[in-house]
Amino acid sequence: MSMNKSYDLRVLLSFLQPLFGAFILLWFFFWLKTRQVKDTSLLWLFLTLVTAAFPGLVLFLAPEASVPWLTLGIVSPLCNVVMTMTAFRLLRIRELVRHNVRLRLWPPIVQWTVIAAATAVSIAVLVAGGQAGLLFTLASRVDSLTSLIALATMATCLSYSFYKYGNQPLIVLTVADFAYIVAYQFEPDSVTLMDPQVIAALNITSVSVLTMLFIALTLSWGMSRRSRLKFNESHNVSVIVMSVDLRGSTRWAKEIGDGPYVVTFMDKFTHWMDSKASGEPYGSPTVKHTGDGMMFFWEVTREEHIIMLANAVVGLACALWSGYQPWVRSRPELYKEVPRSIGIGVDFGSAVRLTSESADYEYIGLPANFAAKFQELARPDGGVVVRDNWALSDELDGRFVHKGKVEIAGEFVPVRATFEVKFASDSDERVH
Repeated sequence: MSMNKSYDLRVLLSFLQPLFGAFILLWFFFWLKTRQVKDTSLLWLFLTLVTAAFPGLVLFLAPEASVPWLTLGIVSPLCNVVMTMTAFRLLRIRELVRHNVRLRLWPPIVQWTVIAAATAVSIAVLVAGGQAGLLFTLASRVDSLTSLIALATMATCLSYSFYKYGNQPLIVLTVADFAYIVAYQFEPDSVTLMDPQVIAALNITSVSVLTMLFIALTLSWGMSRRSRLKFNESHNVSVIVMSVDLRGSTRWAKEIGDGPYVVTFMDKFTHWMDSKASGEPYGSPTVKHTGDGMMFFWEVTREEHIIMLANAVVGLACALWSGYQPWVRSRPELYKEVPRSIGIGVDFGSAVRLTSESADYEYIGLPANFAAKFQELARPDGGVVVRDNWALSDELDGRFVHKGKVEIAGEFVPVRATFEVKFASDSDERVH
């Protein structure tokens, strides 16, 4: 490969790499919006990568002598502004600013005014001074100083964010990459002694690492427990809830005393339940683990269909109960004793859906509470319990032979249960 072709390839990679990383972040931003999550810091990361691609793009499109003036006069100040604003708009940094009185004294309007003024002065000095003379030299030094501040700010904010997400190894990579960028920009004499091919490889690697750090920040945020505990939005929805619990699981786990075996069983049990609960006509649910059980939530968009879908979920619950033992027998690797059965409660109605920072859903409302209480009644050998105030289909009606009233938080709720369930008495059961 000739030197010109090698140079063109390096220039191409210098702007194509950050551009592709930027569009990955942009896609992730719009995907999150479909889950009711609006994290604007992803847009700022996108803009930072786009502006980071500008110098290489300018050099590729206009490799003439005017490029240094264009890069220093417009592109560099723009990159510095966007990078600095991005650093202060990362989620954990915004959180830090909100809770720090001193930081809050510098409102966004002041930030924008100062940065815009500094950029305008930098460009004006360059336009007035041209590419030579004292003004251009002065502007170059001012630009170098502002670039150093922007790089240091981004490195600090990125490192703090990784620290808050519990991803400390990436702090080291962040500091190392930004240290190289600073050394390359402000200590050119230290790199001119190196082979040009080595310098080009290091520069391409540095751009790749910066792109990956931004993507890694997004992944660290999405996978962190902290992002699941912070809620952004709430919506009133109609849901059908099925609560499933293993009967005798506490004693079973104590008697087995084999952690790996418990993990193996729970993993296979979870997969079996999820595959059964994700079929038609009820569709894929939101699943929440409850220790030795699971809760399934189906949102219903059309109220006139809720009874029909609730009946379908009750049919699913009956199929799960009757299919549990055959499923256990079909798994020869489950060679030890397992929980003997499952208890299931089903209910439906209005609930509040909370959406976390990372697009996880949580549901609060009576259907979830009632379904959990109902499955507690499904003893001693499991079964299915539902409220006795909706019309079950003819196919299901004959299976729910036990009726009673259950006291839940001071309210007597009529319930029906399958024949396996043994109430304390068939007329009354109390749950608080």
